[in-house]
Amino acid sequence: MAYTEGISLKRPQLPSEWHYPSLIGSFAYIVYTLALYAVPAILARVILLTPLPLPVAILLMLPLIWLAAHGILLFAWVGHEGFHLSLHRNKFVSALTGTFFASALPTYFETGAAISHWNHHRFTNQASDPDCQIFQQFQSFWSRLFLARIVANFKYFTNTVKMALNQPLSYSYKFPFKSRSIIVLAWANITFSLLWLAFYIYVTICDPVTGLVSILLPATVMYFISSLQPYLEHTGTEIGLARDAKTQTSPIFTWLYFGNNYHLEHHLYPGVPCYRLPAVHRLLKEQGFYNRAESGAFIESSVVKPYVEALFATYPQPGNQDSASDPMVPA
Repeated sequence: MAYTEGISLKRPQLPSEWHYPSLIGSFAYIVYTLALYAVPAILARVILLTPLPLPVAILLMLPLIWLAAHGILLFAWVGHEGFHLSLHRNKFVSALTGTFFASALPTYFETGAAISHWNHHRFTNQASDPDCQIFQQFQSFWSRLFLARIVANFKYFTNTVKMALNQPLSYSYKFPFKSRSIIVLAWANITFSLLWLAFYIYVTICDPVTGLVSILLPATVMYFISSLQPYLEHTGTEIGLARDAKTQTSPIFTWLYFGNNYHLEHHLYPGVPCYRLPAVHRLLKEQGFYNRAESGAFIESSVVKPYVEALFATYPQPGNQDSASDPMVPA
C-alpha cells in the first residue's frame, strides 16, 4: 500500500470538555465492566448447579458465558482507556488504573500492548504501524482465530519485560511518561497479572465449578473474541483520515463494548473517552464529515457483516512511508 496524503479533510473541533475524562464516566465504565462479567458468570454457575438436565443447563449457560467473555474483554478496554489517559486527569493514575483491570486477562500485558498501540495510532496502516506487522501475516480463518492473539500477546509480554528492565524498544513514537514511570507501570503490570492469576487459582482450588464455569470458560471464549478484534477494526481499510479504521454502529456492539465500537471516531480523536464516542459520531454525521471522506467512511450498521469481514477480508499491507501528521495531537 503506497502512502498518499489522501483527502484534504480536517478533524472538526469538538467541545473542549469532551476531551477530558469524567470521574463519573470512568466509574460507570468500570462498574459496567464488572457487571457484564460477574452477573452472567454467576448465573451460569447457578444454572449448572440446578437440577436441570445437563443438555438444558448447557443450552442456558452458553449465552451467559458468551456475555461474561465480553465482560472479561472489557477489562482490556479499560486498560486501553487508561493508556489513552481517559480514565483520570492524572495520566499516571489513569494508566495505573487501566493496568490493574487489564491484568485480569490471563497472558495479556497492557503496558506492552499500550506502547505498541500508541505507535499504531500514530502510524495507522503506514510503514511503522506495528499492528500491520503483527496482524497482516494472518489472512486465513484459522490463523486469525488461533494464532493472531498468541503472537500479539507474546509481543506485548516481551515489550513489558523490556520496559520493566529499562531496555530499549524498537518503537519510534514514545509514551508521554518519564522513564521511571514507565518502569513502575511495567512492574505493576507484572505484579497485577500474578495477583490475578493467583486469585483465579485460589478460587478454582476452593470451588472447581466456579473456576470452570465462571473463569476458565469465559476466558477461553474471550480469547477467540479478542483474536478477531483487530480485524473487526481494520480489515479493508486504507491510509488517510476517516479511511484507516472502521465503526460498527449497531446498538448491540455499543452495549457490548461501551462505545469502543466507534473505532473510526477513536482514531480521529484518540483522547476522547469511549463513552463519548457515540456522541462524536452523531456530531460528525450531522456536520456531513463522513460524506466528505474520499469514497465515504467505513461505517457498518450490520452485526453479522463485520464478523464476516474480520474472518475473510484482507488486513492492510503497511504503507511504504509514514505521514508527517500526528493524529495523537488534539485537533
